[in-house]
Amino acid sequence: MNPLVTDIGRPFTRGERVDIENSKMNLLIDSNCPMEVLLLDVAPDGSSEIIGINPNGPYFLEKHGPAVKIELDLESLHKDHKLILAVYAKHGVCGDILLTLDKPRGHIALNTDDSAGVVLAEIYTRNDSWRMKAYGGTYKEGLPAILSAYES
Repeated sequence: MNPLVTDIGRPFTRGERVDIENSKMNLLIDSNCPMEVLLLDVAPDGSSEIIGINPNGPYFLEKHGPAVKIELDLESLHKDHKLILAVYAKHGVCGDILLTLDKPRGHIALNTDDSAGVVLAEIYTRNDSWRMKAYGGTYKEGLPAILSAYES
């Protein structure tokens, strides 16, 4: 991770909520460890399901070395649902993570404190506009703990 190499925009703080400027949301996740990406669709009743990767669906990703580029088509998602964007380490801990959003241009740098899983962001609608909350919640137990936190 080298924030001096490219324009990563202004820093977001944990808990900050930002308006998403268009229906195509592009994110870049950069870390110094091998990780997997998880996108959960959480319904208003609290039930959740994992959204699969599909280039023709709402969620697609490309791996570029240690970085992962994610594209979300927000128009194809339920406006009354909340999306949880998380990463988890395949082995060991996540390490430091840099999450960059394209519009509005900004980033959040996260120290994962020896955790195997991190919820990076919550994506939701408010007043018919998509928003993102820069979350940064860590889970020492990784994927099982993240899934347990969002079970109904």
